[in-house]
Amino acid sequence: MSGPRRLSRRTLLGGALLGAGATIGLAGTPDAAEAAARGPHAGQLPNPNAPAGTDQIPQITSIVVVMMENHSFDSMLGTLRRGDGLRLDRHGHPRNTNPWPEDSVVPPPFSGAELRSFPMPNPCQVGGHPYNTWKAGHTS
Repeated sequence: MSGPRRLSRRTLLGGALLGAGATIGLAGTPDAAEAAARGPHAGQLPNPNAPAGTDQIPQITSIVVVMMENHSFDSMLGTLRRGDGLRLDRHGHPRNTNPWPEDSVVPPPFSGAELRSFPMPNPCQVGGHPYNTWKAGHTS
């Protein structure tokens, strides 16, 4: 496996233009126009037959929003079955890998080596600097 592919500016701009063109093209389709006409529109009640302010989903009593960056999510919730986290093998161990860091002080054991996810024995952060970058997480 070779190193990470570099994305050129020309490729990025071409992809952005292609995506914008597809979005504009799809916005004019009859299905999109029908969906926009159906609503809901600003100020429209979700259930016009119920009085304003009526609880439409009484079984939901609380909403909890959890915001995490990727490293924290994978470390804390990544192995739960219902999330979009780590892929597990049949023994419940993570199968995810990352390419061997190009600037690593330890050479790879073989060409195309990858690092597997594994539990850390300690917090493993550079002293006084809890950076959430690949390099900081692998230099301690």
